[in-house]
Amino acid sequence: MCWLRIRGKFFNYSIINPHAPMENKSDTEKDAFYDGLRNLYDACPKHDVKLIIGDLNAQIGKEAIYYPK
Repeated sequence: MCWLRIRGKFFNYSIINPHAPMENKSDTEKDAFYDGLRNLYDACPKHDVKLIIGDLNAQIGKEAIYYPK
């Protein structure tokens, strides 16, 4: 995870760039990732605009079981 803080004229920005574990990883690894993300998010100053961007391993489209055969 990477955290970048940008001081702006009217607002300050905290940008968090995580790389989430893949679906095949253990639940322990996934929980550790989300705990770390939550801790980093909470560590950002309260009044900053917070943006979470990056590879969260989202998939778009239907699951394979719904494709026509």
